[in-house]
Amino acid sequence: MKKNQEEMKNDIAAVKNPIESIKSRLEEAEDRISELEDKLEKNNPKREEERKEEVKEERRRRRRRREEEEEEEEEEEEEEEEEEEEKEKEKEKEKEKEKEKEKEKEKEKEKEKEKEKEKEKEKEKEKEKEKEKEKEKEKGKETLICYLCIHWLILKVYRPEGNGTKSSSVPTWLKLMSDNVKEQIYKQAKKGLTPSEISVILRNLQDTAQVRFVTGNKILEILKSKGLVPDLPEDLYHLIKKAVAVGKHLKRNKKDKDAKFHLTD
Repeated sequence: MKKNQEEMKNDIAAVKNPIESIKSRLEEAEDRISELEDKLEKNNPKREEERKEEVKEERRRRRRRREEEEEEEEEEEEEEEEEEEEKEKEKEKEKEKEKEKEKEKEKEKEKEKEKEKEKEKEKEKEKEKEKEKEKEKEKGKETLICYLCIHWLILKVYRPEGNGTKSSSVPTWLKLMSDNVKEQIYKQAKKGLTPSEISVILRNLQDTAQVRFVTGNKILEILKSKGLVPDLPEDLYHLIKKAVAVGKHLKRNKKDKDAKFHLTD
């Protein structure tokens, strides 16, 4: 087996060596041909001129190539610059958009502020309305007190029984008050005073009355001393005076003792 392998190696070497030898000789031949060609070119003036022209042409080609490359580089640079400019423009546009967004946000904030202001105004209006309601209630109280005063004056001035100098345990003027008048007073009470407050007012008025005939000025003085009405409107003041006059008229005319005086008269 070993012998066969050795023989095979020898056979391969025998074939390989001539091939290598042939290759080597071919290379030598090519080198020799190149040398001869060079000698021919040197000894041939025409060929030398051609070679010089070829060299010049090669230089021209290289120059053109360089110029083309430079142009290409310049174009690339210009394109890059244009791209950069476009990018900058896009950035500026984005900045403008952001500014617009900020402006819109500011506008929205202003709108919200305006809405808040409107809400505050509405709240103020509501407060004013509440104040007006309170004023109306106060007016209702003052009006009711004036109505009570007028009824008190009429009934106190015109008393069918008693001499008017001493008050009974149950005031006659309260007994004489008609259901219609009481109903009217209680209707007024719903606008501003409770029944218990009315009772207090009636009691105060009754307790302070010492004489049969009371003038309008006197009743105003009583009311102010009790802190019930700080100031009466002029028309109500005249209404009180009218009540006093009607009461005196009823007192003078005994035959009209059953007559009733209404505030609308």
